[in-house]
Amino acid sequence: MAAHAAAIDAALADSARRAANSFARVSAWFAERRAAREAYRELQSLSDRELADLGISRADIRAVVNGTYQRPI
Repeated sequence: MAAHAAAIDAALADSARRAANSFARVSAWFAERRAAREAYRELQSLSDRELADLGISRADIRAVVNGTYQRPI
């Protein structure tokens, strides 16, 4: 009987740990998306001249924010 209760406790603890990890991953994803939207808005608010000073064009903003931008050689 005690072994059965211990097994149930272990299963519940594992389920709770997995749920907490899932929640943490989802929360981190939302935080990353929020930061990306903010960066996108900030870059869009710059003038073309300011973007050129940074070495990017307006067309590059999405790639810069997504982390896929590759500077031309």
